Amino acid sequence: MAEIRGSLIEGGGLEILTFLPGAKPMERMDMDEFLDALAKARVAQEQIRDLMAAAVRRALSKK
Repeated sequence: MAEIRGSLIEGGGLEILTFLPGAKPMERMDMDEFLDALAKARVAQEQIRDLMAAAVRRALSKK
């Protein structure tokens, strides 16, 4: 179980750092704050993905 938690924190931490740059440092977060920040980072990631997909569709439809 500790391995799963460590993997979640490591992977989730990378997502938070990448997609939520203004977040509180992970060392100061409790688990609820971490999960909240991770959820926000994933929403930001999805929005970026959707924007990029829309831009590609627009670019390809012009040809």
